[in-house]
Amino acid sequence: MRWFGRKKAIQVRAQSVRAKLIGIHATDIPDLENWLPGSHFGVHVMIFVGPADDVGEESFYATVCSPSWFAERLESDEIRSGYQTIFMKEYDYRKLHSFVERAVHRVEAPTWRQLAEKLDWLGYWEFSDYQSYKG
Repeated sequence: MRWFGRKKAIQVRAQSVRAKLIGIHATDIPDLENWLPGSHFGVHVMIFVGPADDVGEESFYATVCSPSWFAERLESDEIRSGYQTIFMKEYDYRKLHSFVERAVHRVEAPTWRQLAEKLDWLGYWEFSDYQSYKG
C-alpha cells in the first residue's frame, strides 16, 4: 500500500503475470482425450502453459496415474516420491484438464519465472535448472 498524504491511502497493485493452460499431451498416447485405460494406469504427460495475455508456451512434465499403478511401483522401489504426480481413481481426460486448468489459473506472480516455479508442484518445468550464460 502506498500512502499519499496523511489521511488517504491508495492501494497500488503491482502488475503480475498470469498463465493459461494450452494443452495436455502424452507422447505414448496419441489421443489422450479418448484414451480408456481402465482403473489401473500410469502415463507421463506434458502440460503446456503460456502467458494468459500473450503467445508462447512452456512445458511441465508430470505423471498421471491411479493409486494402484503407483503402489505397484513401490513393490520394486521401496520408496518413491509423489511429487509432480497427479493421482486419479479413474482416468477421465475432462477431469484431468479441469484440475490442471484450475491449478494454472490460480497462480500469479511478478515474473514468468516466479510463476513457473509456483507450478513446480504440478510438473517439472523445462527451464527449472536453467542458468543464463555468464561468459
